[in-house]
Amino acid sequence: MAKSKKSTSHDAAWRKAKQIDREVRRIVLQIERSWVAIARLAASVKKQELHLKLGFRRFNDWLVDAVGRRARRARRDLPRP
Repeated sequence: MAKSKKSTSHDAAWRKAKQIDREVRRIVLQIERSWVAIARLAASVKKQELHLKLGFRRFNDWLVDAVGRRARRARRDLPRP
């Protein structure tokens, strides 16, 4: 029995939706991994007070400059001492 046009169109739309869903989830995972890496690097800057060498009096000033409005996210992900 042959599939109807409507069924074939539905299958194609479902495959496209799944493809986009997989891509979005892959990108989100990359972003999450990037935040972990940023947090580790930021922790090094803070621990070694490297923000002072970069001309920033406060770590938070450097962090906001480096990561912009997402500084709160980076601070949240900083490893705890």
